Amino acid sequence: MMKRSLFCLMLLSWQIVSSFGQHVSFNAIPETDVSVINSRQIPELFIERANDTQVRLSWNPVPGALKYKVYQSDTPLIAGEPGWAFLEELFGLSLLVDAAVNKEFFYVTAEMLNDGLVAYYPFNSNTNDESGNALNGVNHGATYCPDRFLNPNSAAHFNGSSYVFIPPSGLLDINASISVSCWINMPILSDGWFVWRGSTLSARDPYCFGISSQNLHYRRDVYNNSEVGQTISYLLPTDFINNWHHVVCTYDHDYGIYLLIIDGQQQASASYTPVNVDYNTTGHWNCLGAVDNGDQYYIGLLDDVRIYDRVLTPAEIDLLFHEGGF
Repeated sequence: MMKRSLFCLMLLSWQIVSSFGQHVSFNAIPETDVSVINSRQIPELFIERANDTQVRLSWNPVPGALKYKVYQSDTPLIAGEPGWAFLEELFGLSLLVDAAVNKEFFYVTAEMLNDGLVAYYPFNSNTNDESGNALNGVNHGATYCPDRFLNPNSAAHFNGSSYVFIPPSGLLDINASISVSCWINMPILSDGWFVWRGSTLSARDPYCFGISSQNLHYRRDVYNNSEVGQTISYLLPTDFINNWHHVVCTYDHDYGIYLLIIDGQQQASASYTPVNVDYNTTGHWNCLGAVDNGDQYYIGLLDDVRIYDRVLTPAEIDLLFHEGGF
């Protein structure tokens, strides 16, 4: 049974006919405990007759809301700015707050992007963590360069022998649901890693995200003795190089589902039986641009690296992709 937090809006057809030319307001009623929505405000909605065959659904803007979705029988009707949607019929109308596996939120604000944010590296002339957790990196040879907006010294250049070392931290010891988001720009599709966590022991890497055999690749080493890893890959096109791209991997530990998203579009999914990491990860460390303390180096530009201890929703990923007006 898939988890849902649907705010169902029921309105009989005779009520619509009788309200011709008038707004009929109603409030969303939760099917489950209101704590599920984490105190997010749900706007009041209105319905009016638009013409002989359509009704018009509208809503008041929510302060800070950037994205909206209205669903009818699990089919999205609108996704965009505050406004309205035309409906042919009213059956199954609902505002989707948390939908099954992909956890699509009805709206998302910039503040929500800080929920579960463990580490954030914008590379503004340094390798400091700007999440507030002080997980600052130690730079080993990376240089600073313009970012995708051409702001100087606002991204990092990795030349094939440089990396950023992040000392061991329990905050980054994430062995369940996770999201890793970053911007990349590569001159060639060579093997290398954007984000890695592990140790010098083989197949003891709880999460690593990068390029392998011209694939965008994410791996989670699971078993201690059999060295079995859970992986997801997507073969990148040859024209992927020399351009900025937003790449995200999410892992939902509740369902065992991995997703790869490129420039706001899901490109791959993989499903495994959810299992816990079966080895000791205490004392593991992180690297950006390499693995261990310098190996399998990434060649290219890297920016806005974010690590979350939860699954980002599609709406949140879309907001990150368009952050700054890109």
